[in-house]
Amino acid sequence: MKQMAGFKFRRQHQIGPYIVDFYCPELYLIIEIDGNIHVDPQITRNDKIRQRELERRGFKVIRYNNNEVIWNINGVLHDILKNCENLTLTLSLERRGKSSPLLFKEGNKGRFKIKTKV
Repeated sequence: MKQMAGFKFRRQHQIGPYIVDFYCPELYLIIEIDGNIHVDPQITRNDKIRQRELERRGFKVIRYNNNEVIWNINGVLHDILKNCENLTLTLSLERRGKSSPLLFKEGNKGRFKIKTKV
C-alpha cells in the first residue's frame, strides 16, 4: 500500500527506535499488521509498550492481524479509510484552532486525540 484515497503511506518506516509497517506522515497514522508470532505473551506485552509509547508521541496506531488482511481485505481497507477520514477532520479542526466535543488536547504537544468515551 503506497497510497489510499490520496493519503501517502511509507512502508517499513522508522520512528525513533521503532520500525512500523505503514506510516502516513500527513495524519500521524501508523498501521501495524501482526503475524502469528504476536500471540506470544511476551511479544504482545512488547507490542502494547511500543504502541503506548508511539501514542504518547502523538501517533494514532491501528492494528490488524494477518488473517484479517487475508480474509477480509475489503473490511480492513474500509476501516483504514474511515480512520483516515476521522483523522483528517481532527487535524483540520486543530489547524483552525477549533476543538470538537469528541477531541481533547493531550499535554503540551499541540495535538488532539479522539475521545473514546463522551
